[in-house]
Amino acid sequence: MKKDETKNIDTDALIKKMQKQDVEYRKVTKALQIVFFVFIFLYAGFFIFNPLPKMSTMYHKVAGGCYVLAFMLFTYYFRKSYKKLKEVNYFEPVKKVLEDAELRYRFWQTKSYSIEIVIVIAMLFIGAGTFVIFYMAFKDKFTLMQILIGVQSIYIFVIGTSILIAYFAWVKEMKPTWLSIKKLLKEIEE
Repeated sequence: MKKDETKNIDTDALIKKMQKQDVEYRKVTKALQIVFFVFIFLYAGFFIFNPLPKMSTMYHKVAGGCYVLAFMLFTYYFRKSYKKLKEVNYFEPVKKVLEDAELRYRFWQTKSYSIEIVIVIAMLFIGAGTFVIFYMAFKDKFTLMQILIGVQSIYIFVIGTSILIAYFAWVKEMKPTWLSIKKLLKEIEE
């Protein structure tokens, strides 16, 4: 009997911890959604509708369009993430809550590739916009291929570093919760 009580306390504590983390991440996703929404207008104004002759070339407009499209996709992604977190229902059966949370707390969420592809497309637009800006700045000094390789090398390094930072943050903040959820699910299934 005491073992069941301990299990319930662990389950309750885990669910409270998940609720707290979900509220925090919901705030973060909402803030990021707003930031990228503001960036849409800033970049549209700066790159696309800029009246300065030096900044109103077709190349700058294409680069600005790439950034604006990327920010629109990021806004969409964070809006979907916010809605997903807002719809979490902790009043469902414990097993269902834990199964949903196990998927949500994974580092690489394989069940949601359809929404993650939006991030990949946004990153491609940012890469294209960045390439156009660098091409305009360095076309007199370097060949097209040198600029392309240079920009892509830096871009791949930045993305790789970002993924590593995200992974280490996940290990510190989310992995313990995820492992507890998996352990509890295993105990429930036994």
